[in-house]
Amino acid sequence: MYVKLWTKKIFERLSVENTIDDAIKLFFEKETDIILLTRKNGTLLSAIRKEDIAILREYDSDDLLIDVFEPIEDFLYEDDLVEDVLLTMLETNYKILPVVDYDMKPIGIFGVNELLKAMVNITALDEPGTKVIITLQDKPGEVKKIVETISNNNLNILSMTTCKITKNKRMLSIKLSLKDVNTISSILDNNNIEYDGIYEEA
Repeated sequence: MYVKLWTKKIFERLSVENTIDDAIKLFFEKETDIILLTRKNGTLLSAIRKEDIAILREYDSDDLLIDVFEPIEDFLYEDDLVEDVLLTMLETNYKILPVVDYDMKPIGIFGVNELLKAMVNITALDEPGTKVIITLQDKPGEVKKIVETISNNNLNILSMTTCKITKNKRMLSIKLSLKDVNTISSILDNNNIEYDGIYEEA
């Protein structure tokens, strides 16, 4: 799933020609956590974070931002995958990252709130249905029977995720569009598919 689907398009920006004082004032006027710093041609140079205020105050108020901030290394392209953002945030400890297009022009920001919204959509938590939890052997072909059974019974898969729980086993979580625990459990039982849990959601 692409970052651009959940990117927050409203954000604050300053130019390299702005001063330290401009940045400090903007943080307090807008109560923002991040300001994107752009070059004269509109491309992203860096990001100023609220935690940088203490550092900014060590400079003269009329110093230019371009003389303080180095080109940014940690940012997202609009077509980056949400799953990869998790790793970037863990590696950098940044809670908000700039998002740019392929011309390096900022189009928004992507933070923890956007990540949570994305995960809600990806896992279909905001859609009514039934979730089934199944433990499988971690080998090729294990999911095939389950997907075929669901398809043969005209059930729609809203989301499907897996995670490794032991060396040889993997947990599968499937969200189905039908909100009927009894019907789904009967389908699984009739096809000799064992499950750990089955729950109605939303």
